[in-house]
Amino acid sequence: MNKESLLDKLILQAQKEAHPKVDVADDVLDILALSRQAQLVSYRPLVWIASVSSIAAACIILLTLSLNGATDAMVEFQQAISWVTQ
Repeated sequence: MNKESLLDKLILQAQKEAHPKVDVADDVLDILALSRQAQLVSYRPLVWIASVSSIAAACIILLTLSLNGATDAMVEFQQAISWVTQ
């Protein structure tokens, strides 16, 4: 028996078989919905961390700018004194 005739017999047997009468669409959709819900929950803590860190960065920038503005007069005063003392 050669390989082609064996393959032909297998093809005929496969064509005679009936497909199983199982409807798994609902189960698959439920599994997909659960995995999507798990993905949505998993990144929420990262969003909170990102928002807190961006607020902290904005506060640091504002604090730095305000300190630079407040110390500008002091720096000018120190330079004037150091120029006079030299």
